[in-house]
Amino acid sequence: MGWPEKEVVVQALGTGSAQSPGKIVNVELLGHQASLTWTQETTGLRVALPLEKPSDYAVTLKVTFA
Repeated sequence: MGWPEKEVVVQALGTGSAQSPGKIVNVELLGHQASLTWTQETTGLRVALPLEKPSDYAVTLKVTFA
């Protein structure tokens, strides 16, 4: 439940997931102004996170689908 060191992987949002999430067009970290580097792979949505977390309490990724 801590802040990931470099990246986070959300397996349920991968293109090969049983949930069939569909194509992702954008990923944002709420409270963080800069763009994130991310890829949607077969194994999951892989998001590189900034060094500083935007909040000490809750961290939220906003995922936009096509």
